[in-house]
Amino acid sequence: MSKIDELKARAEKGDAGSQSDLGIAYAIGDGAEPDLQQAVYWFRTAADQGNAGAQYNLGGCFATGEGVEQNLTEAARYYELAAEQGLPDSAYCLATCHARGLGAPQDWTLAAKWMKFAKDKGHPGELEDPFEEYQIGNCFAL
Repeated sequence: MSKIDELKARAEKGDAGSQSDLGIAYAIGDGAEPDLQQAVYWFRTAADQGNAGAQYNLGGCFATGEGVEQNLTEAARYYELAAEQGLPDSAYCLATCHARGLGAPQDWTLAAKWMKFAKDKGHPGELEDPFEEYQIGNCFAL
């Protein structure tokens, strides 16, 4: 059984971490053919179980319109769900949403709050993961 088959078996049994990882695999084509609709399906499945990483990645999909119709309001909503669980990358994105009024009301107080939170959690102000950089670049180049 391949690594992706093992991951899919765990995901189909309801493991949210595996569902999120499978979404990433489909998003970037790691062990599977790239399939953004499948990525969104698995991100949403894991996000519905409260997986912060999946919420963040689903927010990125909504922000970019990759695998789903672009919806900046949904992007900001999923970024907020993940940020509230302590995910600094998501807090950084949410801060940018509030700073630019993208999918959330422009609110400098909330932008500063989430940017400080991200920084306090060690966010460097830039992203290290290419998939994350792609999401941010597409969302916030608007």
